[in-house]
Amino acid sequence: MSVILAAVLTFTVAATPTVVQSGRGFDWTASGLGAAAGFGLALALVGSVALVRGRRDEPPSSTRGEKR
Repeated sequence: MSVILAAVLTFTVAATPTVVQSGRGFDWTASGLGAAAGFGLALALVGSVALVRGRRDEPPSSTRGEKR
């Protein structure tokens, strides 16, 4: 029995660490695409707000040419 117990106690597996590389570092292409998309979205938002605000100041089109 002691021989089996000694064999079980001496059997160990050495774990070797695995090194994983995740690429070449910072992805400038993805960053540029994200920045361009964000800028385009902000530009579209500012443009739509400017259009909506500009339309509020004009009188309705039905009263434009009438004289009272």
